[in-house]
Amino acid sequence: MLTKLYTLLYALPQDYRRRLMLLTVLALSSLMSVSMVVVRIYITTEFTYLGFVWNLFLAWMPLWSAITVWQLDRDRAFYRTIVVALFLCWLAFFPNAPYMVTDLIHLRPRLGISVWFDLMLVFSFAWNALLVGFVSLRIFQKFVEQRFSKISSWFFVFFALWASSFGVFLGRFLRWNSWDVLTNPQALLYDIAVRIIDPFAHPKTFGFILIVGVFLVLSYATVNLLIETNWQHDQPS
Repeated sequence: MLTKLYTLLYALPQDYRRRLMLLTVLALSSLMSVSMVVVRIYITTEFTYLGFVWNLFLAWMPLWSAITVWQLDRDRAFYRTIVVALFLCWLAFFPNAPYMVTDLIHLRPRLGISVWFDLMLVFSFAWNALLVGFVSLRIFQKFVEQRFSKISSWFFVFFALWASSFGVFLGRFLRWNSWDVLTNPQALLYDIAVRIIDPFAHPKTFGFILIVGVFLVLSYATVNLLIETNWQHDQPS
């Protein structure tokens, strides 16, 4: 069975195979995080980190939006209205990915289980959410690069990462979530507007955004350089 699966996998085009393998590894890694929550519930009979499963699900939503746009573009089914709607959906849910990094604040020693287990559990959720978000961002970056230029695609990246750091602030401190874009847009826009109009009245807001934004830009740049850097020596002719 494994031999047949291996043969089928390597019969695929290389680029398609790499995309499939990437999504598979991300799914397995996310499944590991969820499994750790299940094990923790079994050991402690407490549901302390069960909410992380939902947060990770929300972090995956931007990736499905990005993959759908990529598939529409690949099939030349390029409908501008649909693509714009999917992009807005991606932009609204993308902050859920880096948001999970701030869930490290919940880590503390608890009775009935090792703090090292909880450390790995919380970190694995943050790691998986961030990587899933970065994959979705890279898909959209390449989409922009193909239509405009590489410089334009990096401007798009900076905008998305800084906007998401603002979104993380709104979620962590003001307790807004992505659904409020539809359910309570006026109050959400008010909280955003007052901080943009008078930034000096909210120094903690922009201090947080600055730190998170720099972290996200450097992290994403590192991942991109890791992907694109070739460490193989040139073969002698």
